[in-house]
Amino acid sequence: GEEPTPNPIEQRVCSCGREFSPAFWNTTRCRACVLGLVDAAPVREHVEALFPEMNQRRMSAESGVPWNTIRSLRAKRGRQLVSAQVAEQLLALEPIAEAS
Repeated sequence: GEEPTPNPIEQRVCSCGREFSPAFWNTTRCRACVLGLVDAAPVREHVEALFPEMNQRRMSAESGVPWNTIRSLRAKRGRQLVSAQVAEQLLALEPIAEAS
């Protein structure tokens, strides 16, 4: 006989632009948005721009973000998502002003 056709998994697009499959609930947002996570790429770029002028421990002290979170963000296969709060704290960091 014929193989039964599997039920296609419905794909939706979240307001953040990510495609997702709603798992067990009827939602209009992807899991990352439900959890309050945002794209880490702009945060990673900002952190890298501050390096090496400001090291991870100083970034941590000035932002309140644990240094190991900053380290994992900078890792070769660094995190793809970060909490909106971590993003806000790290993006608020500014380069050290030159002493005149």
